[in-house]
Amino acid sequence: MKPLDRLVVLPLLCLIGCHHGGDGDMSPNQAAVGTAVQQNGDVLSRLPAPVAAAFQKSHPRISPTRVHVRLFPDGSMHYQVIYVDGNGQPQQVEYYGDGRDVR
Repeated sequence: MKPLDRLVVLPLLCLIGCHHGGDGDMSPNQAAVGTAVQQNGDVLSRLPAPVAAAFQKSHPRISPTRVHVRLFPDGSMHYQVIYVDGNGQPQQVEYYGDGRDVR
């Protein structure tokens, strides 16, 4: 890991906590960096501004319940935002750090 990457990743780990476990949906080229389990507005405040703005634009009046942050070997990060839709069903959407939808 490059020194500059450490300046970004290490504070992020301290901020949201570390998550270890057997995430069955993760491929070998992925590494879970951390998981934030915060309620409502706290989740958005812990996301990069472009990701929070993209979520709010796509899902107005919906507050996320959780965020999973994934670091890839190339140094890129994905932010998986989990929320409950208007029908009470859990949903998720994943963004690149610049706010683009991964789909």
